[in-house]
Amino acid sequence: MDIIQNTDERAIRQHAASASHLAMETLFATCLKIVAIFVLMLSIIVWSRVLGYHSPDIQAVFAADHVAGLLLGALAILMPVLSVGLWLQMSWGLILWAMIGGGLVLMNAFFTAIPTEIYIFGLIFGLLFIAYCAALAVHAWYLTMSHKRERARELELSPSDQ
Repeated sequence: MDIIQNTDERAIRQHAASASHLAMETLFATCLKIVAIFVLMLSIIVWSRVLGYHSPDIQAVFAADHVAGLLLGALAILMPVLSVGLWLQMSWGLILWAMIGGGLVLMNAFFTAIPTEIYIFGLIFGLLFIAYCAALAVHAWYLTMSHKRERARELELSPSDQ
């Protein structure tokens, strides 16, 4: 009877752990979809700048430095791809997120002729990436600690060798 009770307790704990893990996965997936929408909005702004709908601003960027114009063009190409990658939750989406976030940080740090909307979106973009990485780290730590606790309980509940 004791073995059955221990097995039932273990199954209940595993079910509760898998339910909380599923909730965290759903939360992370929702966050990625929100960021994907945000990135799509930013890519529309970047494309409107590159195509010249806001011609005074884009002329200032291209006239100030050719590298800034090159970075803006690269962002215009990569951001819709990033949006799709994050929406579909592909691993390359997170890698592009880090690369484009780094590009935005460099662009904001070294080029003064950056339009205000891109600067603000770049800051928000970087903060979202840092927050997402921190949340992933906390979640990984939580999973590690809960796995260690579960393993310790299993060792305590296992019948001793006689």
